[in-house]
Amino acid sequence: MINPFPLDRSRRAGRANAHHNPVDAFRNEKQGRYRPAVPLRIPRRIPDELFSELFAALGSDRDRALLAFWVSTGARAEELLTALQQHADPGQQLITVTRKGSRAVQPLPASPDSFVWLRLYQEGLWRNGAPRGRGEPLWQTLRRPWRPLGYHAARAMFGRANEHLGSNWTLHDVRHTAAWRMAKDPQMPITDVISSLN
Repeated sequence: MINPFPLDRSRRAGRANAHHNPVDAFRNEKQGRYRPAVPLRIPRRIPDELFSELFAALGSDRDRALLAFWVSTGARAEELLTALQQHADPGQQLITVTRKGSRAVQPLPASPDSFVWLRLYQEGLWRNGAPRGRGEPLWQTLRRPWRPLGYHAARAMFGRANEHLGSNWTLHDVRHTAAWRMAKDPQMPITDVISSLN
């Protein structure tokens, strides 16, 4: 095949570096004339005033607790949803998650507000007879039969809040919001921000 847009006009019928001497280093060639560089997009984050509206539009204490944990820890949605009740440590203000790639178990600091919302959600759930114990899922459905809350159900919950507001935020935007807030906080070293997102 012949590239219709070669880097060099004189190479209309040849391939790049066809007669390159292996002893010499390859030249640094520029982008093709008709292949512009793709601009780097600034990650979408939810501004604070819109975040408050989104938080208020959620339908239950469980949903508010989940959103508070997502935005204060920077954890992926799936990582937080697989946590067990024993993984929440309000005394140390830590929640333990299993990382997606490495499968490493990592405790993440979370905001005090997220633990308040978690307790409100748990009290209402246990009052209705949901299973309680260290090995039980931390996030469950709000009605019988009790089941662990899955990723698609969490996305649907987030979608309902978006529909109510007429917005189109995603769960990944919440992760970008968490990173932006952590980077803005002068008390948090940037290495902590990066390691929390890995």
